[in-house]
Amino acid sequence: MHLPTISQYVGTVSDPAGLTRTLGEFVAERDVYGEVRIRTGNHACVFGVICAGRKLMLKCYIRPRNDLRAVYDYIAASGDALFPDIRLLEDELYVFDHFGKGAYYDVVCAGWAGGLTLDTEIRRACREGDRPRLTLLSDCFDRLACQLLRREWAHGDIKPENIIVAPDGSMSLIDFDGLYFPHNPATTHTEVGTPGYQHPGRDESAYGKFIDDYPLALVSVSLRALSADPSLYRRFNRSDLLLLNPAGILAGNCPAYGEVNAVLAREGDFAHYRLALLLRSPHPRLEGIADVFARATDPPALREDAVVFGSGHYFGYTVPESVEGGDVLLDAVFDEACEFREGAALVTVCGMRKLLSVEGGYLLGNIAYQDIKPVYEGLAAVCVDGLWGFTDLRGKFAVEARFEAAGNMHCGFAAVRSGGRWGYVGRDGRMLTDFVFDRAFGFRNGFAGAYTGDKLFNIDTNGNIKGRGNE
Repeated sequence: MHLPTISQYVGTVSDPAGLTRTLGEFVAERDVYGEVRIRTGNHACVFGVICAGRKLMLKCYIRPRNDLRAVYDYIAASGDALFPDIRLLEDELYVFDHFGKGAYYDVVCAGWAGGLTLDTEIRRACREGDRPRLTLLSDCFDRLACQLLRREWAHGDIKPENIIVAPDGSMSLIDFDGLYFPHNPATTHTEVGTPGYQHPGRDESAYGKFIDDYPLALVSVSLRALSADPSLYRRFNRSDLLLLNPAGILAGNCPAYGEVNAVLAREGDFAHYRLALLLRSPHPRLEGIADVFARATDPPALREDAVVFGSGHYFGYTVPESVEGGDVLLDAVFDEACEFREGAALVTVCGMRKLLSVEGGYLLGNIAYQDIKPVYEGLAAVCVDGLWGFTDLRGKFAVEARFEAAGNMHCGFAAVRSGGRWGYVGRDGRMLTDFVFDRAFGFRNGFAGAYTGDKLFNIDTNGNIKGRGNE
C-alpha cells in the first residue's frame, strides 16, 4: 500500500478544513517560526493538535502496518490503566498527493501526554548533576517496570523517548505500535524496537511476552548508575543509546558496561548489579527479571542466619529453608561469599572485597582499603596503603595499620608480620611477643603455635613461649 510522505501529511495538518471524517476542525501546534511541529520515526510522524479545546496527538503512518487494527482493538478492550486513551481512526485524514488527487488514511489519535520525555529529563538532570532527580527517575522507572512485567502484554519498544515523565516523576508510555498481546493473530512482528535498547538477538521471530525484558533492565541499570555518577552521561551517551551498547556488552567491548558495574558494586546496589549481569544473556528473555525488579523496588530484609546459594558463576543469600535460592534475600552477584558471622559477611563483588552488613550495606565507613578479612571478635584485619591493622565494624581502628601481614583475631590476639618476621599483637595494639618467628598461626583455646626454623613453639595469652622441639 502506498502511503503519503511526511511533507504531504504536513500539508493536510497545516490546513485541515474539510479533510477529516470524525475529528472536525483542529489547529496544528507550530514553532516560533510558524512551522508545524512534527516528530518523525521509522514508521510514522506525530503532530500535536488542538481539537475542541483539547490537545491531541495525531500519528500518521509513512510505512504500511497491517496489524494496527488488532493492536488498538486490544488496547481499547483491555481497560488497562497503563494504556492511554488511544484509538485507531480508520480512513480519517484526507491527504493530497503531488498531482492534486488524494485519499483518506488511517491515523492513531490520543490525548497529549503532559510532561517531558524521560530522555529529556535524563539529559537535563545529568547536565545539572542533579542526583536527587536522577534517583527519583530511577525509582519511578523501576516501579513502572514492575507494573509492566506483571502484565500479559509487552510494549515492544521501551526506550526513554517513549516514556513521558510528569512533574512528580510518575511515568506513562507512548507509542504502542510494537505491542505484543496474547492471541495476536501475528506470530512474528516487523517492529523489533530500537537497536540501542534491544538485545542483539531480537528479530522478527523474537515476539512474545519477554520482549520488554532487555530494554527494561538496560534503562534501569543505566538510570541507577547515573544517579550515583551523572558524569557517565557526558562520557558515554550517544544519540542512539543512553549509556550501554547492547552489541558491545555481548561482544565484551563496551567500556561503559565495566564502569556501570563498578559504580553499582561500590554503591552496594545488588539488585541493579544483578540486572546488569543479566544484560550478558545470550537470549532476549531474561530469566527471573520480574523477581529482581521486585527486590530493587522493595528489598527484602537480610538475616543473620542467611545462607549462601549459587547461580551460574555467582553467589547470593537466601533463607535457610530455601538453599536453592527460591526465596532470595540478596541476588546472586558475588564472585565469592561467606556466611554471616558477628553481623558481617566477607564478599567479593566486581573484583572488590567487602564486608557486608546484615542490614544489607557495606561496613567500615569510608576507609579506603585494598584488602580485608572476616570479622573475628568484633575486629577485621584490613589493609590500608599496603599495611595491615584491625578495625571495628564502624571503621574505627583498634590497631593501627602498621604490619606487613596479619591473621585473624582469636582469644584477643592475632599473628602479624613486620620486617619479614612474625609476632603477636593484642586487640589493644600492644605486642604480646616480639617479631621472632618464621611462621605463626592463630590462637585456639588459649594457645598459638609458631615456628622458627623447624622448631615449634607454643605461645599462651600471657606471652609465655615454650619450645616443643623438632616436629
